[in-house]
Amino acid sequence: MEDPTQLIPEITAQMRNWVVRVTVTEDIPVMICTTNSRLNRYVLTNNEGNEIIAAIYGRDVPLLTPMVHLYCVYDISNAEVRTTPPQYHVLKNMLQ
Repeated sequence: MEDPTQLIPEITAQMRNWVVRVTVTEDIPVMICTTNSRLNRYVLTNNEGNEIIAAIYGRDVPLLTPMVHLYCVYDISNAEVRTTPPQYHVLKNMLQ
């Protein structure tokens, strides 16, 4: 049976109907945005070493943060993929 997952470099901004298998390799400290909402960010790495930032914003923080654990493997699908403005780059990857 064929593996339905893509590699991180295969994901593009505004892409839909995708799945990546990643490990949470870093938990970046919580930030409070200028709008007073919280922002949690994680570095996700696939089995080929490609990395991307996953961000959880606002009202989703208390719902999703307890489900994300460092060094656990997750299949993530259909999250919104955006191009990151240069001033917010944490990684070389332009997407989050």
